[in-house]
Amino acid sequence: MLAKIEMEIEGNGLDVNMSSLFHGYLMNSIDSNYVDYLHYNETHPYTSCIYKDMESGKIFWRITTFNKNAYEMLIKYFLENDIKDIYLKKKGIEVFVKSVSMTKTSFEELFLNSEKKIKYIF
Repeated sequence: MLAKIEMEIEGNGLDVNMSSLFHGYLMNSIDSNYVDYLHYNETHPYTSCIYKDMESGKIFWRITTFNKNAYEMLIKYFLENDIKDIYLKKKGIEVFVKSVSMTKTSFEELFLNSEKKIKYIF
């Protein structure tokens, strides 16, 4: 299962080069056993980025998960806790979550059209 959460964020001093600060917030917020798993795993079942929509000028935090466990541990944290503000301790910046949207899809839906299935032979 692939899932993506996008949060429109706002705050003084906020910029798109703060991904590592948001990563730190995320790791401090979720279950510590899962954090240990992520730190010792060679591949990560998620991505996280901060980006600016050039048309609207709005800044977003996007987290994408690539399996159910990552979805349960990362995206559900935001959905179940109704996060409205994020404090980036290292910079002393309070970030406000203005809106949240979430989408889910399966690998089959992503790669296969239900009308026409294509076989790949390797």
